[in-house]
Amino acid sequence: MTIPDAALVVGAGESPGAALAQSAACEFGRRGSHLAHVVVDGPIKTPFVRERFPELVASRPADALLDPEDIAHTYWAIHRHNRSAWTFEGDLRPWVEPLPTFQEARC
Repeated sequence: MTIPDAALVVGAGESPGAALAQSAACEFGRRGSHLAHVVVDGPIKTPFVRERFPELVASRPADALLDPEDIAHTYWAIHRHNRSAWTFEGDLRPWVEPLPTFQEARC
């Protein structure tokens, strides 16, 4: 399976979750609750990733893995949105793309 094929398979599997989140966002938004669908697409700087993918970690600059604190800041920013400008969908990716080693390992 090539990388584009793997991305299609992963994307197809995520579509029902996104559709459910979109429906819930419409329903709960009318009630004043903000719902967002956030895709975290890449390796996160964690002990698991460092142990399982040492070559990937060694081959990337320090800021080329998703930092958990930066992910948390993004979620906090979504939480703080003024309801006049809510966002529904966000994609969090490292600046280094593509990540073929990580993508192949996921499939």
